Amino acid sequence: MDFYEFWDSHLVENLIYSLMPLKPQTQHSEFLISAVKPDGYPPPEKPEIAMAGRSNAGKSTLLNQFLGRSLARVSNTPGKTQLLNFYSCGDHYRLVDLPGYGFSKQTQKKMYEWDRMIQAYLKNRENLAGVIIVMDIRRDWEDFEEMLAQWLKGQKRPYLLALTKADKLSEKKKNDRVKQIKIDSMVDDIFVCSSLRQEGIKEIENFVFNEWVKK
Repeated sequence: MDFYEFWDSHLVENLIYSLMPLKPQTQHSEFLISAVKPDGYPPPEKPEIAMAGRSNAGKSTLLNQFLGRSLARVSNTPGKTQLLNFYSCGDHYRLVDLPGYGFSKQTQKKMYEWDRMIQAYLKNRENLAGVIIVMDIRRDWEDFEEMLAQWLKGQKRPYLLALTKADKLSEKKKNDRVKQIKIDSMVDDIFVCSSLRQEGIKEIENFVFNEWVKK
């Protein structure tokens, strides 16, 4: 069973960033375009960072943290987000929001179409610099994440793991979860994020820029 079969729409944890002042480095962030096929992508003139994760993993919240404002499209109905959404993120790179996976209620035909769309982007996009796998820190590393990580590794696409919703755990439980996920995933680059505490986003931004974009 291919992990692409389970891609679905994401849910927004909160809209806290709509009330926050813009960060200097992301004052020029904006939604660019939604696309299905390569001929609908924006020109490959800037590096792109893709965000992938389960529905309701906090992907939209993390995306809005990067953008410095609430730009990610909001949907509470699974299956609404069926496109690749491109955003500018300042002057140096773009963010690409991939449909969330899991909890799909779509037809097999629609899921196959999503499979083709996402695989075409991840495999062939020439300016794709890396992928952020977004995961709720309270969840276990499961087949979905493992299949995605192994597939990216096989395509020689760099990736990191962003563990969201850390503010929902005590410090001890958070540290225990990070330790267990490191063992299970064997991912080298793991970042712990909290929207309420503004934790982790700056570290990810620095890593993405220095390790993926600047190169």
